[in-house]
Amino acid sequence: MLTIGQQVEQLINEKAKDRDFSERKLTLGICSKTSLFKLLNGSTVSDPRFLKILIQRLGKSPNKLEFIVPKEYIDLVYLQQLFDDSIDRRDEAKALELKRQIDEFSAFDDYKNIKHMYSFRNEAAYEYYIKQDPARALTCIRQAIEITAPGINGSNLQDYMLSTIELENILFLCLMATETGAKTGDSIRQQIDTVLSYIEQHISDQEEQAYIVPKVKWLSGILLLKAGEKQKAVMECSTGLELLRKHGLLQMSLPLLKVITEHGQGCDLPDPIEDYHEYKDLIEKLSEKYMDPKANFDSLFLNTERAVYHYEAEVYRGQRLLKQLTQDNIADFTDSSSDIVSRYETGKRSPRQKNYSKLANALEIDYSKQGTFLISKSFQLLEEERAITSLLIYEKYNLAEEKLEALSSRIDSSICSNHILLTVYKNHIGLLNGTLTPETVLKEDLSLLDEIYPIHRSEVERPPFLAENGLVTQVYSCYGKLGMKDEASNLCDRVAKTFEHSYVPKTLQQRTANVHISNRTRYHKDYAFVKTAITQRLECRNLNGLDMILSSHAVHIYQTDNALSAEYATMSLTAAKLRKGPNIIRGKKFLEKRYLSNPQS
Repeated sequence: MLTIGQQVEQLINEKAKDRDFSERKLTLGICSKTSLFKLLNGSTVSDPRFLKILIQRLGKSPNKLEFIVPKEYIDLVYLQQLFDDSIDRRDEAKALELKRQIDEFSAFDDYKNIKHMYSFRNEAAYEYYIKQDPARALTCIRQAIEITAPGINGSNLQDYMLSTIELENILFLCLMATETGAKTGDSIRQQIDTVLSYIEQHISDQEEQAYIVPKVKWLSGILLLKAGEKQKAVMECSTGLELLRKHGLLQMSLPLLKVITEHGQGCDLPDPIEDYHEYKDLIEKLSEKYMDPKANFDSLFLNTERAVYHYEAEVYRGQRLLKQLTQDNIADFTDSSSDIVSRYETGKRSPRQKNYSKLANALEIDYSKQGTFLISKSFQLLEEERAITSLLIYEKYNLAEEKLEALSSRIDSSICSNHILLTVYKNHIGLLNGTLTPETVLKEDLSLLDEIYPIHRSEVERPPFLAENGLVTQVYSCYGKLGMKDEASNLCDRVAKTFEHSYVPKTLQQRTANVHISNRTRYHKDYAFVKTAITQRLECRNLNGLDMILSSHAVHIYQTDNALSAEYATMSLTAAKLRKGPNIIRGKKFLEKRYLSNPQS
């Protein structure tokens, strides 16, 4: 397994094959060569914002990461998320206070350029979205851009290595220039085309493209509408929407849908315009019911953070209890004292690099997880894992098996998280294509779960890692298929309880905790959790799983409120269609069986 420094070094070596690559371009405006060297040799813990920008500059998505990090690291991520939320909700007082806290955050002062860039970026968002002063916002965003990309202009983007975050800054500059009349429409559109060309050439990760390209398409559509080119504007927004649908993302869907539905009559669209109206109505209806009415959907700075963070102190304590060891046992393994181990577990001290390997070995934690990637030796393998998921959604099981076999031959299955990944996907494919029974899969999964994450034990306090969460979710599924609702309910309660022992950011809730929330709805029939789950999905701008939550609610309330059940079932089907999810066929059958066959309903 590779550390974060080794992972980044591997990406740099791959990027070095490009003729125009240089280390100077990679570090320009974000860090010194010395800081990069410290990251590569593992002698420092980096500012999380720096790490995100660095990986994006290398053309990859940081949203595939899982970290075990000090509390300060998570605190900074959390503050930025809260600030973005306050901007979304136009909460001036809260936004000012959070901006002050971010500006005063001192844990990563080695990365002053990153800190200053974010300060001006946050100021620009505050001035535009809350104070409604585009001229002041334009000044701030220009300063942010100049810090990390000095000397950049609309004609020389190709001379730089730019992250998605920096491209967002440039798009925001274009929007402010439009609002203030600082540039002509033609020059702004030319710059947007340049940004799109840069993305196509330099951002190889398809998921990362799916976050930034729809923003480009929306802004392009707005400018085309101002120029009276309605057909082109609608087609641009339709292209952006289809990219979001392909990746199952809600982010930026609503502003794209508004342009399409309000100006698309008479235009030649790839899909019937009635479907787009249906999608827009669904998002607006759910947003009105489940979101803050001030929430904003068209911000170019929408937070897309989906990396997973675990407090290192709570992982150490949780893993020690899981292994039924004492602090004295760990002290013996690590050649230290129980007092030092106690400081590790309370977050008062972080282990140094040489001590961390001993601690990780004693607790059987993958060494690479300290500030590094979840399971694999390269981003290519992570992308293959995502490709398998996509193939399963579209029911291409044979191709998924081929991909899984190729993945199996390239990763070390003796590593726990790799072994879990391979087992979960093998069993998932077997369940879907009918070659494995739920009983067989449940037996194997429970045996593996008891070995690596025995959630039935009272000592388990840490939330599951991503690989473990996939295994837990598959156990849920098998319990459900076999009608073992009590077992599913108990497991759900146990896992949900572990999240009480750790900070879980909203985006982590969307990826992991919401799995358990939706299952609480499914097995407990507690409809309060429906609202929580839907709200969190909408706040994260991600439609994954929303169709299943709505469908589950429809089933549960069918006997007590038939009309409301039909409404939720219809919304479930629309949500599945919007994200092109696997629930479409099931949704149609459900509607036909429950409602269409009964005229009185």
